[in-house]
Amino acid sequence: MRPLKIELQNFGPYEHTVIDFTEFGKRSLFLVAGNTGAGKTTIFDAMCYALFGKTTNDQRSATALRSDFAAPDQETKVTFTFAHQGQTYQVMRRPKQTLIGRRGRPVDHNQAVQLIYPLESDQPHEVTKIKEADTFITDLLNLTRDQFRQIVLLPQGKFRQFLDSDSNTKEELLRDLFNTSVYEQWAQQLKDQLTDRKRGLADQATKLQSAKENVTTVDAELSNDEWLATVKSQLVNLRQKLAALSQQEVEQQARVNQLTKRLHDEQDLQRWLTELAKTKQVAKQLTEQRAVVAKQQAQLADLQWFQDHQVTYRQWQDGEQELAKQREQITKLAAQLQNLDNRSKNSEQHYQELVAKKPTMEKLRDQASELSKKLPLFAELNRLQAQVKGDQQRLTAAQQQRDADQKRAAELNQQIAEVTAQLAAHGDLAAAQRTLDQQQRHYADLQQAQQTLQDRQTARKEAVK
Repeated sequence: MRPLKIELQNFGPYEHTVIDFTEFGKRSLFLVAGNTGAGKTTIFDAMCYALFGKTTNDQRSATALRSDFAAPDQETKVTFTFAHQGQTYQVMRRPKQTLIGRRGRPVDHNQAVQLIYPLESDQPHEVTKIKEADTFITDLLNLTRDQFRQIVLLPQGKFRQFLDSDSNTKEELLRDLFNTSVYEQWAQQLKDQLTDRKRGLADQATKLQSAKENVTTVDAELSNDEWLATVKSQLVNLRQKLAALSQQEVEQQARVNQLTKRLHDEQDLQRWLTELAKTKQVAKQLTEQRAVVAKQQAQLADLQWFQDHQVTYRQWQDGEQELAKQREQITKLAAQLQNLDNRSKNSEQHYQELVAKKPTMEKLRDQASELSKKLPLFAELNRLQAQVKGDQQRLTAAQQQRDADQKRAAELNQQIAEVTAQLAAHGDLAAAQRTLDQQQRHYADLQQAQQTLQDRQTARKEAVK
């Protein structure tokens, strides 16, 4: 990428400035010089902002670089023209800012971008979307904003600090300047891998020493190379012996297979001889049982004949059974017919008897009608009987009370007699007379209550009659 021209408008200390890098011709080296605050770093901030939308310093945004001397209605923007791989590109960026509108009111303007390429073409492409423009420039330069800042630009003040510092400080400055943390991590990973390898070698050495002590056929005092060579030689010998033993094992296995096959053949021969003897014995038994076989064949012929005529025989048996059932059914029907005839005669006789009893039945029907009319009287009779029963219970209780009163009266008479005797003995006649009068009145009340109870009982009996 080669810068051609950059135009600053109300950006930092520049009101409107155009820097034409083509005036340097083909010179590859030139100096940007000036007093402090003259705007040297602003030029690189503007270049970085035009390409990536951010300045070279994370603490200084493009919005903050709007000139303090800019008119309220004049916008801030940067236009950067550069050449890359034979084509010319122009990118314009405008940060977020607030401007005075036509009506004198402040209006917020969002950040904007305009990328035009190639300028040599009659119909160049134009990109106005911020994300699309950022992606296009990053892919075009194959650099991000941080990489561009670390590789292309050297921040102000870092160079003098770099020259005057010691080796350790230079290392820190270079690490900070070129962001070599990735390489530092890579170096640390290599160191960690080296440490792991050394630890692994130490473990291998420990295992090798343990193997030396365990292998008694080799002198453990030998060096590692001599010990390994001796062990390898012994391994070769052991493998040769193992191969010879394996060959012997194969030969022995073949011999065993042959013997096993011969054993199986002899076992098969013995089994066949045994089966032949059994077959001869069976043939002898069959010869002896020929007569039995002939008899069984005759029986089999009879069974075959029966099998052939089995259906006809079963049909005859079924016909006989069906005929017996029909005869039995005829007998039952004849008996039922006789029974029905007898029932018919009995019904006729019963009908004649009912006809003869018709007058009596009509008389009974009239009596039943009369009795139904008298049902209320029977209900009343039942009620009166229940009332009489209750009265009788009360009468019984009254009689019991009467008996008790009579007994009490007898006791009172006895007491009167005794009192009279005592009065006669003591001479207090007036008091005795009062006591006697009181007891007599009580006795008269008892007799009156008894008479009333008897009258009620008599009245109830008459009412029932």
